Amino acid sequence: MKYMPIVMPENIDKYFYNRNHELKILNANLAMLEDGIPNQFLITGNRGIGKTSLLKKLLKNQPDMFLTTYI
Repeated sequence: MKYMPIVMPENIDKYFYNRNHELKILNANLAMLEDGIPNQFLITGNRGIGKTSLLKKLLKNQPDMFLTTYI
C-alpha cells in the first residue's frame, strides 16, 4: 500500500469487509463476560491489515451492558 490513511473514516461499515469470522469469535468471547468468565484479547498483525478497523467495528456494535474503551 503506497499511501496510508491519516484518520479512520466515520462510516466504518463502508470500508469494512471480510472479517465476519473474527467478529464472531470476539463477540463469543465477550458474551462469556455475562457468565463471569473474563477473557483477554491480543490483536496482532502487520501494519495496514485492519486491526484498528476490526476493533472500531467491534466497539460500534457492542450492547450497552459493556463498558468499552478505545486507546
